[in-house]
This record gives sequence, C-alpha cells and structure tokens, in this order.
Amino acid sequence: MMKMMKMMRSESTESHTTPNPNLKPKPDRRMTGSKLFTVLLMLVFRVGSAERVSGLSFVESPGNVTSSLGKAVEVQCVLRADGVDLDVVWLREGQPLHFAELNQMQVPEDENSWLVISKLKIEELTLSDMGSYQCAVYSGSEVTLSTEGHIQVEGLPHFSVEPHHLSVVANVGLSLHCEAHGPPEPVRVIWLQDGAPLNNLEDPISLSPSTLHLSDYPPAVARARSAFNEVKQLLKDRSDVRYGVIHPAKFRITYNGIRKDFLDPKQALLYVQSNIVDGERPSDD
Repeated sequence: MMKMMKMMRSESTESHTTPNPNLKPKPDRRMTGSKLFTVLLMLVFRVGSAERVSGLSFVESPGNVTSSLGKAVEVQCVLRADGVDLDVVWLREGQPLHFAELNQMQVPEDENSWLVISKLKIEELTLSDMGSYQCAVYSGSEVTLSTEGHIQVEGLPHFSVEPHHLSVVANVGLSLHCEAHGPPEPVRVIWLQDGAPLNNLEDPISLSPSTLHLSDYPPAVARARSAFNEVKQLLKDRSDVRYGVIHPAKFRITYNGIRKDFLDPKQALLYVQSNIVDGERPSDD
C-alpha cells in the first residue's frame, strides 16, 4: 500500500513537470523591451506631429468696437503659425460668416513661423451687425479660437413696440404702449399728442418700456381742446412748425426755436396769423 502511494505521487510529479507533446505552447504576450520602445517611439512621433499641425496661437484677438449706424468698422486678429498654410474663419455669435468682406495676409516672422493677419470690414454698420466676433482656424478635428470681441451700435435707439391706431368708445379709457432699445441704455421716451409733449424725461413714464394711460376728457376740457382746431388747420401743412394740444387744454407752438403756450384759442390764432402766416407774405413794396 505504501509502495502504491509512492508510485502515485511519483507519477503525479512526473506528469506535472514533463511537457505534453500534444499541446502547442501558448504565445508569449508579454511586451519585450524592444517592442515597448518601438510603441513609445510611435506615440511620441504622433503627439509631436499633432503639436506641429496645431502649432497655432493667436497673438491678437478682435477688439471691442462701439460705433454709429452707417459708419465703417474694421476689426482684425493676428495668428502665429509654425509653417502651416491656413485660412482664418470669422464667427459672429459662434456662427461662420460666409459672405463677409475679409482681407488676409501672411507675413514671415522667422524661418519657421508666419504671422497670419485677417481683417474683417463692415462698410456700413447696421443693427444686425451687433454681437460677438471671433476668429477660428480648423485643422482636421481640431479648432483654434481667439478670444471674443464685441461690436456695439451707439446713439440711435430703435423702437420694437410702437403705438398703433385705435378706435375706442366714448367715455372709456385706453392705454398706449411703446418700447425702445439702445444702445445706450436705459432708453427714455417722450409721448407726444399732436406734436406736443405729454411728459418730460424725469417722469417715471418716460422709462422704456412705457405705457401711457388716457382717460376720456370731461366735457369742458374736451370743448377747450377742440377750440384750437382752427389754429391746427392753419398749421397742418407747415413742416417748420411744431404744435399740439398738451394736457389738459394748452396749445403749444414752436417756431424758429421760440416756444409759445396758449390757453386762449383766440390769442393762439392771432399769433399764428401775425407771426407765421402773414409774416411770410411778401410786402407790397
């Protein structure tokens, strides 16, 4: 019994150490030093190539420009490139400008690098030109962007909401709305009735967006306002005269830089006839 156990152990040991001729050796998947060096060399080469392709840097980005409508505007960006021939794409609000007026030139900086100067020109500035501007260079899946610059339009606010014609029932109040936008901000508005101002710039109603609330005039005020109709008829074709009835029943005339206010329709009529209508008639001499 002891001999059999020894034999079994001996056979077991021999079967473990003796290679089986029917089994093929497994390939050695461990990376040798030469293979590892080759792979590392390939990685360094690829990374180095990517850096050379994208060896770009903006040395000047579009600046911030504020100008008036209709004026010419020009912005530029300057890019340093390491021996790469490329084109600069201009973006407005992140979208390419396909039909912009561009001027691009390349100037050698040294033996290995160039300065690419790209200029964007807007001949006549409009409200749609407002926004952020940016230069971009695409190389395969890579993109190099400049910082953003902004173009603003100054001095000419515009209306987005304006009063419109209304037909209302007598003795019923109504409200009129208007909204204006800059730049510059904030925007204040003056409401006019028949050319005469109903508020001033210090009134809260002047701040845009503005709502003017009108109520029906009492009969006495309505008669007082309509009493100036004859004067308005004399002035309706005069583009050089500003006039109108202001609240509640005052008639205002501005002519040759002189402003006159009248509560009496007869005095207003006499002033217009003497100083505006008859004053321009040629003398008999």
